[in-house]
Amino acid sequence: MFIALWVLFTLPSYAFTTVTIEVLDDGKVEQTGIATLVANETVIINQKLLAQGNQYVVTDPTSKAKLIADLSANDEDLDLAILHVNGLTGNPAVVAKENTSIGSKIYLLKLNGLSTAGTLHSILSADKSHPEQRWQHTALLSEGEFGAPLVNNCQELLGVSVSDIKGVFDKRLKLSSSFSAATSLTTLKTFLTKQNIDFKESENSCLSEADQLAALEKEKKKQQATLEKQEAERKAVEEELEKLKKEAEEKKKALEEAKADTTRQDAERQKAEEALEEARQQTIEQQKKLEDAEKAIK
Repeated sequence: MFIALWVLFTLPSYAFTTVTIEVLDDGKVEQTGIATLVANETVIINQKLLAQGNQYVVTDPTSKAKLIADLSANDEDLDLAILHVNGLTGNPAVVAKENTSIGSKIYLLKLNGLSTAGTLHSILSADKSHPEQRWQHTALLSEGEFGAPLVNNCQELLGVSVSDIKGVFDKRLKLSSSFSAATSLTTLKTFLTKQNIDFKESENSCLSEADQLAALEKEKKKQQATLEKQEAERKAVEEELEKLKKEAEEKKKALEEAKADTTRQDAERQKAEEALEEARQQTIEQQKKLEDAEKAIK
């Protein structure tokens, strides 16, 4: 029972699809990243990665087929882009209902269900190069993971990893050795809504691990109290049944005693009747003898 509660409070988990994306420039692979399925045959990725080439190839996670992706929409300021991939299979992500708090555990989802854990460190304010706020967190990207989705501990999508280019002459994306950045949840939802993407949003708030444990403990205590109440009620019922059983046995005993008294009284009555009958017969005999004696005298 408590195991089921643990599953309930820890991971209302939404397993969704991430895919490898190769960015090619005139047929040459420039850099690779991870795109997230957000709707049917629709993935989201960071724009700066796509800007390095003019052709995009996605690997289907089921068939392993190489599929050509078409650019549907992009926003250079937000560093986000939408690709349509005809024939792509998988489960679209569930977007978080609300922001997670600073200090909460977050994860960067990779491929094949793998992830890197980290902590949401801070919110990066908007500036000249980044017109919208971004998440800053401690789950670091590796080469080939640009654009990886940021999720909460319910595996709901919070944002998309974004990276700056290395420099003026090198447009490849650079890795950080300290912090990673991702679009904020507000930016993500606004972008998807603006592009008319039919994404799914979670109906429930995702509790932090600490809140989940507290909720689990509260539920345990509630169930323990329920069990104790049921146990007390069970004992009360057993005591009442025992009382009724005892009363029934006493009534049965009294009935048997009454029956025995009746039998005894019937026997005594029968005996008295027999004695009375015997006395009556003796009286009749004596009366007859008396009459015979009187006749003899006459």
